[in-house]
Amino acid sequence: MMISEFFLAIGVITGIVGAVLALSRTDVRMILAYSTISQIGLIMVGLSVSDIHFYNGGVYHIFNHAVFKSALFMCAGIITQSYGTRDITEIRGVLRKHPYVAVATIMAILGIIGTPFFNGSISKYFITTGTNMLIRGLVILINLGTITTFIKYSSMLFGQPKDGKPGEKTALCKQIAIYVLGALCLAGGIFGEQFVEFLFGVKVNVDAAGYLEKTGLFALSVIVGFLLFKYVVDKHPFFMKIRKMDMSFRVICASIGGFFAVTMIITRLFAV
Repeated sequence: MMISEFFLAIGVITGIVGAVLALSRTDVRMILAYSTISQIGLIMVGLSVSDIHFYNGGVYHIFNHAVFKSALFMCAGIITQSYGTRDITEIRGVLRKHPYVAVATIMAILGIIGTPFFNGSISKYFITTGTNMLIRGLVILINLGTITTFIKYSSMLFGQPKDGKPGEKTALCKQIAIYVLGALCLAGGIFGEQFVEFLFGVKVNVDAAGYLEKTGLFALSVIVGFLLFKYVVDKHPFFMKIRKMDMSFRVICASIGGFFAVTMIITRLFAV
């Protein structure tokens, strides 16, 4: 096994496990945190395959993730402070209570799930271009986990707030920040080629036919993701069992340390 194949395997496992953990949680911040783990796995996949399209996609996804996840965390902070809870099952009607925050959240969600014309669609387009069907299928599976996660996450945007009162006005500086980040999610998709060239000095080309094909796959993934959320995620015992698992801070630190130790050892073995 080559070292690139090792990191490819780690990336796939990380992407899938992160998505499963995100789907099992009800804490808003934990959902976002575990989805970050899944996105890191996707980035590792992109950077591990010896293909220029995959590599460009992985590098661009690093930038994109910084944009839409920053927007999501900022919006989540405003929402949870307003509602006084981080439990997603207790938060409803964000569109009514905080319409501007909700719009920025929607823009970021459209970015992270790879909606056509948003930034994530461009980086994921390259990550699924120019490789074999197995790796492409695994990337689609990871993205299906992301789509399902944010279908669940977006449930808090709809419905009626329990108190029925409008939310307090968000500070202007926060409004500007989330609006700019939301706008970047859209601009990074429409002008994806220009963004990649400006940021990394690499000229890339998005093939219209290939992009249309991946748009079809995305639409199918959304349908499957919705069905998974409605009939599986919140009802299956598997996710309920994972939801009850709670690692202590020491265990988490030990797990992270063990992961990096094993990674360093294997990397060293391949380097010799």
